[in-house]
Amino acid sequence: MTLFDADFRAMVRQLGGGRRRPRGAEDDSVRARRRRAAPSGTFSGHRGYAPGEDLRGLDWNAYARSGELFVKVLHEEDRRTLDVLLDASRSMGAGSPPRWEAARRLVAVVAGMALTRLDGVRIVVGGHVEAIAAQSPLDRLFDFLDELTLAPAGTAADPVDIWSSRGLRGRLVWISDFANPEEAVSGLARLGRARRAACGLLPTLPEDRAPVLDGYVELFDPEEQRRVRVRVDARLRAAVAEELAALARHQDAAFHAAGVPLLRQPVPASVDGNVLESWISGGWSEWI
Repeated sequence: MTLFDADFRAMVRQLGGGRRRPRGAEDDSVRARRRRAAPSGTFSGHRGYAPGEDLRGLDWNAYARSGELFVKVLHEEDRRTLDVLLDASRSMGAGSPPRWEAARRLVAVVAGMALTRLDGVRIVVGGHVEAIAAQSPLDRLFDFLDELTLAPAGTAADPVDIWSSRGLRGRLVWISDFANPEEAVSGLARLGRARRAACGLLPTLPEDRAPVLDGYVELFDPEEQRRVRVRVDARLRAAVAEELAALARHQDAAFHAAGVPLLRQPVPASVDGNVLESWISGGWSEWI
């Protein structure tokens, strides 16, 4: 079953300004986009080429020397491209509906909006960088996200590591559950050193505040190295809720210390136009 049905795709196109404009306005927009996309500005280095990017940015002299494709990085790239970092670790599969589904839908909305304003979007997930140009059909974005799967346990690539190693320089939206605040601190430090404009986006589930527990749960005892069955009572529910609240405080503190906003988007049971409107007004759009 597809994650992005026809209704969802139509809603994203509508929210992204999918209505046709007068021919003259469209021509003006294309000319302005070509001017923005033209190689100009102050050269600040190279980064690896990602398939799908504009070939006009390639440094052919560097290719002649090394046999590898590199893109010239100009200061203007900061405002022409949005980089979306998507966490594909196993913890993103938790919840009902799964957080992983909402995260990919959020990527579609964020990227869809960005493609109406900028020259391109790069999605960094699972050790891969998918570059989508503004003139590309939105179906390419939807199909790419629809085919993504969570990484096997313990193998998820850190999207900030991939982003940093590729030398990407766009504005950045990082979508994750930030289940390990210490790992987030490390990633935020790298973003700070790169001086990137960024925000964190956390799809939140009802279980993030009040755990869904009933009957008995099976837990692993690390001291005795065995699994035990524990009866769920009010005391256990309160203890788990406090742990979840502490996690949220640690997440907020990590982002606050780095000077990066952390925005929480509730995950709805179903997606309709009202939900998408609330996502659009969630605060991340200022980074586009």
